[in-house]
Amino acid sequence: MFFGSTKKEDENQEMATEVKEQPARVQKEVELISLPANNVSVLNSLLKTKGDISGGGSLVIGGEFEGNLELEETVFVEDGAKLIGDIKANSIKISGEVKGNLDAKIVEITKNGSLEGNIKSNITVISGLVNGSVVSTNTTEVLVSGVLDTTECKSQKIKVVGKVLGKVVASELLEVISGGSVNGTIITKGIRTEEGGSIIGNIQTYDPSKHEIKEEVVDKAANIDPEISKLINLDPKDIQKYAKKDSNESTEAKRI
Repeated sequence: MFFGSTKKEDENQEMATEVKEQPARVQKEVELISLPANNVSVLNSLLKTKGDISGGGSLVIGGEFEGNLELEETVFVEDGAKLIGDIKANSIKISGEVKGNLDAKIVEITKNGSLEGNIKSNITVISGLVNGSVVSTNTTEVLVSGVLDTTECKSQKIKVVGKVLGKVVASELLEVISGGSVNGTIITKGIRTEEGGSIIGNIQTYDPSKHEIKEEVVDKAANIDPEISKLINLDPKDIQKYAKKDSNESTEAKRI
């Protein structure tokens, strides 16, 4: 079933749908990221380390680590390992516990992995637990054992075999496979469900002008001391608005 933009009443509707399209099938969870054989450094399970690490090659975290990582290739957090900090790499694989943000071309959260933080990637595959936002340029997949509790999951194509709670934005297609469920606000261009898949929530048609990611524009001139704004009981943004208005009025006076 696909949603068009011709009828306004189709853009927002409360609904729970179960559409029969394909027979139920077993979803196989395959390994997406393999650790390279060369240029790999290892922090074993006996180590507790603090500090930032950056450089070439790949890194395996087996113990406890606190700090930020930036590697050119792969970062792998093993089952049982714990990491607090942000990770940036070409690919990231989480089988342990991570509290921090991930930035990579490919992100994989395995069945035993958990993440409390945000994901920015091209491809994201979730088989474990994720609590945070996901912005994945190409695809996001939440597999059988995957649970995503999100403020927003945004991607061209989103495939759900596990469970997603929160806002979902798919610029091309949201696909819910048998056994999968999405509960929250759904914004998508197209939608497809198998028998046994469920979608519950407010469904809207994707509109690029409204739903594309836009960088927040910060007005440097609006950096007004918050203590001053408290004294006069005004929000700093309001102060800046009034300042612009006064400036415009002054300019008009000069012209006269």
